[in-house]
Amino acid sequence: MALSLRTGLQATGTGNASITFSLTANSGNLLVVFINQLTSLLAPTLSGYTVNATDAGFGASLVDSLYVAYKISNGTETSATPTAGSGGTINAVSYAEITGGPSTTVDTIVASAITGTQTSITSPAYTTT
Repeated sequence: MALSLRTGLQATGTGNASITFSLTANSGNLLVVFINQLTSLLAPTLSGYTVNATDAGFGASLVDSLYVAYKISNGTETSATPTAGSGGTINAVSYAEITGGPSTTVDTIVASAITGTQTSITSPAYTTT
């Protein structure tokens, strides 16, 4: 079976973003909701979805994060309205409905810290004229 995808995005500068799907989700399809949360280290919730932990922190003190929530559609979903973690604000929500994808298991990818190495090289002196 070929994969097909339906997507949407809602962003707000004031917070409490939610999204209305372009069509009612089809039963058995994978729904994935991306939640951008500001100013809270506590994960948001989205009723009926599994919300993944994240290490994708950014912003001041790394308290802004992107979360991924997912579920298998029961055919009645028309929107997604996440609730921010304590003290947080949801400022953007996007979704994807995937047809022909997994129907029982979702593998997740969570950002992790990658440590690198740094090498300093001193350049020779330059004379300007």
